[in-house]
Amino acid sequence: MYNQGLGSNGITIDGLDKRGYSSLDYTIIKGQVDNISGIFGFDDNTKIKPNSKLIILADGKIIFESKYINDITNSLEINTDIKKETKVITFRFETEIKSDVIPSILFVDIKVRKSS
Repeated sequence: MYNQGLGSNGITIDGLDKRGYSSLDYTIIKGQVDNISGIFGFDDNTKIKPNSKLIILADGKIIFESKYINDITNSLEINTDIKKETKVITFRFETEIKSDVIPSILFVDIKVRKSS
């Protein structure tokens, strides 16, 4: 069980199939966040677990790229620093498609450390 999180399950926007990846952008107040952590993994009900990863971008530049989660590694702990001048954080979920099944991927128990 988790407290809070983001999830991806084959998001479609304006008819564009984004099964290979989904992303969420968050605008932050400059200087308010300097670290983000959480658990990246498959939803407990996901039966097929293809290679999937989480990429975190700060203002369009990659600052973190996870190892793959899959049948062997169900989840990973994530912890990365964010520069104080960052304006937009993007969480990008990438996955392979197996047997036309779209896995449910989560980034949960998210904790954001604010700058002092």
